[in-house]
Amino acid sequence: MVSLIQLLKDKRFLYVLIIIQLFIIGWVLFSDTDIDKGPFQQKIDKLQQEKDSLDAANLQLQLKVDYMFEQADGYEKTINELNSSIGTLKRKTNEIINSVDTYTQSELEKFFSDRYRLDSSTVKDTDGKGSN
Repeated sequence: MVSLIQLLKDKRFLYVLIIIQLFIIGWVLFSDTDIDKGPFQQKIDKLQQEKDSLDAANLQLQLKVDYMFEQADGYEKTINELNSSIGTLKRKTNEIINSVDTYTQSELEKFFSDRYRLDSSTVKDTDGKGSN
């Protein structure tokens, strides 16, 4: 009888052993073994439907997010424009307020009459003795 050590020393035996191993590995990797999904098919289908509905909901939410980002950009543009207008109005108001300090009596009357639509003839001279 041939000992195992003698067989391992024989190159032909090693080649046959390697070929058999490669054949088994190839058969396992490339065989078309179908797994029996029968008992789990209903659960698989239910999970697939749930995944599909979640994908659809996710798409709808993503569209809403995109729309809201577009709206936010529009609002930001509007805010910037309004801030610019506010700055301009503040500057003009300050210029008018600062120019009032240099007005003469007649210029002040004209300023307030234009501003409050008062006629200079309706403005009465007050001497501090009111009817109150």
